[in-house]
Amino acid sequence: MTQTSKRPKATTSRRLSRKAPSRPEQVVRQFADSPIRAAFWKRASAALQRLTEQAEESALLRAVSAPTDAGALARAISDTLPADSASGELDPLASLIARGAEQKLELLKQAGGGLSASDVSRLLHISRQAVDKRRREGKLLAVPRGSDYTYPACQFEDDRAVVGLPEMLTARNVNHPWATLAFLVTPEDELGCSPLQALQQRDPKLKDRAMRLARAAAGGDGFG
Repeated sequence: MTQTSKRPKATTSRRLSRKAPSRPEQVVRQFADSPIRAAFWKRASAALQRLTEQAEESALLRAVSAPTDAGALARAISDTLPADSASGELDPLASLIARGAEQKLELLKQAGGGLSASDVSRLLHISRQAVDKRRREGKLLAVPRGSDYTYPACQFEDDRAVVGLPEMLTARNVNHPWATLAFLVTPEDELGCSPLQALQQRDPKLKDRAMRLARAAAGGDGFG
């Protein structure tokens, strides 16, 4: 007796992948239980539509080449708003804020990415509370991300922080974390490397020069 072969049933994931994407008004209805989310989505989607319609294709190409969705949005805003006179007059800081957001993403990428407090806790073999305490005391560098913090990965070696880092953070003024991160990872002509790399080389003279630069560079945060 011959057996008829049965076609495998389509999986749920395949069926879902063929669904039409949600329209903006459908997304608003999904946020019906949160008026502020619905209001934000309505304004954000309208702004994205205007950006897409008005931006030069070269600007959109630069935006989609960003490694993250947030970076793509930041690039599109910073490139397009200066040419949008109406938006520029009503919200003159928008493009600057977007440019700052893009710079932050690039900095964090240059720093090897970010770690959560739980990640750092496991890495250093200390409690989450101890990680928070070191951040507050300026012994570890953390940059704000939303309502929490992320710890640039470059400040760690194996299972500890780079030797000399707390001293440099104190000298640099950790009250401005993004500017401090930029200082740590940006090469300096006087050092022939970045200040963080100067610490990693364990050369006392190089460390002294890096510390002098840290004290001289202490100041405001240009990232807004």
